[in-house]
Order: sequence, then structure tokens, then C-alpha cells
Amino acid sequence: MAKLYDGHYKPRSRSQAPRRRTKAQEELEKLNKEGNSLVEKYKELVDQSNNPAATADAKSKAQTESQKLLQEIQRKQGEVQSFQTNTRNPCNSASRLFAA
Repeated sequence: MAKLYDGHYKPRSRSQAPRRRTKAQEELEKLNKEGNSLVEKYKELVDQSNNPAATADAKSKAQTESQKLLQEIQRKQGEVQSFQTNTRNPCNSASRLFAA
């Protein structure tokens, strides 16, 4: 009888699920830190573009760079949202299978 159980498929242990969530949380924190860094750079550029002591050329350059950075921030936000959706979906689809 023991041989039968040894060859049988073994489901993943419950201890593996929290580890997966931890990796997802770490990745999410990494993405958020990157996003926060971009926001800080953006704020600095906006301050530079609004600085009355700056030359018109410097203000223009800071505005252009801030607009590019704003697009990068929006892309990063989409990446975070996509990551969150993708990490939640496997759990949601599994729960729908068991509910049926």
C-alpha cells in the first residue's frame, strides 16, 4: 500500500503558497520603489521648470524632460497594475473552479 501512495501525485504543500506570495510582494515593492524614484525625479524637474532664477532654456529643457518622465511614470503605473492583476488571477481562477 505504501508503494501506491509513493507513486501518487502529491499536491503542493501549503508552505509553498506563502513563499510565492512573498516573492510577488517583493516584486511589487521593487516596482513601487522604482515608481517612487521616478516621481521624485519628476518633482525635481517640475521645481526646476518653475524656478524663477532659471533661464528660459533651462526651464524649457526641464519641462521637456519632466513630460518624458511623466510618461515613464504612467508606464510604470500600468506595469504595477498589470503585475497585481496577473498575480491575483491564478488565485481567482482556482477559487472559481472550486466554487462550481
